Amino acid sequence: MLCSLIKQICCRRPNTPQSVESLAEYKENGHRPDRKTLENILSDTIRGFSRVYVILDALDECPSENNERGKLLDSLSRIVNKGSQNLHLLCTSRRISDIDAALEPWHPLCRISLSISQLVRKR
Repeated sequence: MLCSLIKQICCRRPNTPQSVESLAEYKENGHRPDRKTLENILSDTIRGFSRVYVILDALDECPSENNERGKLLDSLSRIVNKGSQNLHLLCTSRRISDIDAALEPWHPLCRISLSISQLVRKR
């Protein structure tokens, strides 16, 4: 997810941040950067814009095996906690306890819970 976001956002920039260019070293050596490095590069990439909108649909579909969902939620929390004023993040998911627990610390004004199934029943 982080690599995909970096690529998508960087494609819209007029220039390439030095941190993104440094990713070539990993490729040349046959390695991949760790998550925290990618999180920092994503933050560098976002800084080049006045506003960035990111939509992550279906967090609940990220596998929970090998703690993949937990890693994703940890990354999202760190990115949100960096407080980039230009980042606007929309995440969707079914109500699942580990996702609810991870999103709970986010500022109450930044988090809205909406049940579509409740809206459908009211019609």
